Amino acid sequence: MRSLSELFRYAAAVLAFLAVAACGEKVNTGDDTSAPVLEIVDETVSVPFEGGACTISYTLSNPADGAIVWAGSEDGWIGGFTYPESGKVAFNVEPNLPYEERTGMVVLEYRVSGSGAVKDSVPVVQQPNAYDRIFEASSIVGQYYGDMYNEGGGIMNYYVSLTDLPYSDAGNAVPGSTYYVFDIYTSAVPENKEKIAVPEGAYVLGDASDGTFAEGNSRWFVFDATGEGYAENAIFTSGTLTVSKDGSGYRYEAELVDGYGNTHLVTYSGSVQLVDYSPVMSTLTSDYQADMEGAICDGEYYGDYFGTGTANWTIYIYQQGSLTGDYLKLELLTDPSFTPETGFPEGRLLPTEP
Repeated sequence: MRSLSELFRYAAAVLAFLAVAACGEKVNTGDDTSAPVLEIVDETVSVPFEGGACTISYTLSNPADGAIVWAGSEDGWIGGFTYPESGKVAFNVEPNLPYEERTGMVVLEYRVSGSGAVKDSVPVVQQPNAYDRIFEASSIVGQYYGDMYNEGGGIMNYYVSLTDLPYSDAGNAVPGSTYYVFDIYTSAVPENKEKIAVPEGAYVLGDASDGTFAEGNSRWFVFDATGEGYAENAIFTSGTLTVSKDGSGYRYEAELVDGYGNTHLVTYSGSVQLVDYSPVMSTLTSDYQADMEGAICDGEYYGDYFGTGTANWTIYIYQQGSLTGDYLKLELLTDPSFTPETGFPEGRLLPTEP
């Protein structure tokens, strides 16, 4: 029979074992008021299909010396975790291009050395892509015409194209290149005449009035494998274009619907430098003999710009070094066999509808 002292020694050993076992992983039971408590404030993180930077907030009670906050996810489209300040975790979400919503999970841990971790998690729900075509332009080209098309009316014209592969140095279309063309009208004049850009603002597809980009003249197209015709070509039937400052450059974002019912999201971020054609104003009220002595001629080739099986050219004749003297601009349509490589056709050209 065991003595009373042996029973006391046995009970002490059991209590010591239980005390050691209790020092394992900490769990938010609420019973231990001295244990760290980690809680994510957000119930759900909602993310648009474009993805981008996200932030979650958390609270931490009873912090422990030497403990750290750690965040992660088993979902490959969620990553780039950083800790900008206490109570905040930042991360990035990749674009969701498929047409289905997806849900992931961010796990937050408060890791206490030698004592396991306190954990919490939050679902990340990302919306599906809602567009038939998403295009991120890498280049912008265009011209500023002042109020040439609304002389005295105070409406300025900016003609810009967002593209992935701009025209070659010879003015040729690059095979496979994509263009989104905006014929923009606004009462706002350029902020900087030395570096002309479309003024900030929201523009809608319309009738060439203030704050619109013109129906019919605004379109999108993809050049074919030859660079002389279209693989795709359509005008817009509705849409908005937003232009905003983006650091030292600009941000363009357009949501568009074309004539086939396809929806488009178009973006561009970067510098903008439009060519200034605003001094080229017509004051012609009667017959006039232009002084073209010493003038030069150059032009631009747009291929089958109007989708009518013709080649489109814009020809400029002007005195070298000046756009303020006599200046002649012609938009010409020729047989599609004529290209910058074959040369411009000789002969007499008659006015015609495109």
